[in-house]
Amino acid sequence: MNHSSYLRTIVIALVGACSFQGTGDVLPDSALDARLDAVGPTQDAPGADGMMCTGYFASVNSTSWTGAEATCEALGGHLAILGDATEAATVAALAGASVWVGVTDRRTKGTWLDVTGARDPYLPWAPTEPSKGPKDHCVLLVGIQVDASDCGAKHRYVCECDGLVVDPGSYTLPL
Repeated sequence: MNHSSYLRTIVIALVGACSFQGTGDVLPDSALDARLDAVGPTQDAPGADGMMCTGYFASVNSTSWTGAEATCEALGGHLAILGDATEAATVAALAGASVWVGVTDRRTKGTWLDVTGARDPYLPWAPTEPSKGPKDHCVLLVGIQVDASDCGAKHRYVCECDGLVVDPGSYTLPL
């Protein structure tokens, strides 16, 4: 299955002002194909393909945290980063289910970084979180609270496209 076909199997919901370079709130199949072809299988940073976008994209498919981040990056964004309670509520309402967000402590246990490398992101931990499980290194939004969860578990996810540059060093495992 080629990159474009794989990504086209992901159903994406566009909300509010989400758009790709003026194409409107709904991206037609032909425009999605063209965007995915332009992005290619990898991308160094959001917007590197010259196509600007804003907004959120909610998956209906489930994958691991790293699979979700890779898909978001291929679409020109990253896993959603919660900036405050209002944004957490927006992402939760869009998702309608527990979803991966762009925060992990995969590099250093207990040091939570978002996918841009920023420290101390907004993390409204649920009671008893963050858990200390040996595999609980990725953040899952459950309602308007977050849990540390096994990065390999399969969950839905929300991508955010806001022009921020992703720093893979913030979430890739040390050699």
